[in-house]
Amino acid sequence: MADQKKTDKGVVVYQANPLVEGRRDFSLIETRLFYLGLRDLKPQLTNKNVPWNAMSIKDFPTTIISTKDLIDLFGNKKYYSTLKDICRGLVKKSVEIESEDEKGFSERPVFLDLTYKVDEGLRLVFSPFMIPYLLELADKQYTKIPFEQIWNLQSKYAVRLLELLLQYQNTKTHERTIMYEDLRRYLNVAAGEYTDRMNNFIRNVVDKPIKDINKNTSYKVEYEKVKDGRKVVGFKFKLHLPAELKAEKQKQKAKEALDIVAGLAQSKSMTPGQNNAPPALSKKRPMPVFLDKDGKRLEYEKPVRIKDGKVIV
Repeated sequence: MADQKKTDKGVVVYQANPLVEGRRDFSLIETRLFYLGLRDLKPQLTNKNVPWNAMSIKDFPTTIISTKDLIDLFGNKKYYSTLKDICRGLVKKSVEIESEDEKGFSERPVFLDLTYKVDEGLRLVFSPFMIPYLLELADKQYTKIPFEQIWNLQSKYAVRLLELLLQYQNTKTHERTIMYEDLRRYLNVAAGEYTDRMNNFIRNVVDKPIKDINKNTSYKVEYEKVKDGRKVVGFKFKLHLPAELKAEKQKQKAKEALDIVAGLAQSKSMTPGQNNAPPALSKKRPMPVFLDKDGKRLEYEKPVRIKDGKVIV
């Protein structure tokens, strides 16, 4: 969107960790509509000083996405027909969430209502099944996600990978190891896709999303392969946070400044005409000068040899 960076800078959205790790089949545009819905939610993050903490939240507030925002998202010429197609599919979408004991799963519908009016915008209401994952977050593990960072990404795989890594942003190392099959499920890689060669999977599902994150967000991601023998079985990701990258950049600038000051101090301490550079070697080695028995300079053109202390020409 044209005004996205101005209006949404500093906006943070929240998702319960089971939802972050849930399998969902969202395109990039569907993902952005999902995040526009999250943008205005006010989840309950703590039970402290909440008089109605014993009550469950029964309804989601309605989110209105303006027509201007929709035109910015879809493009001016075909936004209406594109919006129809997107909403028709999106209202049927669900998230597959693994049970806590990993012995089962649930399919949870994401949206309850998507209604558009030209003079109002898109009316978006989440399904009540999303309440435990988007609103009732007190005493649960959840992930804090900067809206602007997600919005800047250009691929659905990059969005999902950054969400998964942000789960570990509060750990000491910001590292997360994800096994190959789990990564396929988290990112909803279609069955049979990128299964011919591991290099194809790595290039399209790991390398390209990481390049997207490193280029279009304030984060930096690195990874190394996890192997069983010669076989790649997973990936160890490391997330560098913006504050850390900023501190490292400032440290590097300070070091460069100190190097400059040290160089100036050294140049001032030198006496005029002094040069610390090593003397230049002449290109040609000077020929030795020999004298005859009368003390006259011995001229020669051929190479000179010395034998038993005598010059032999």
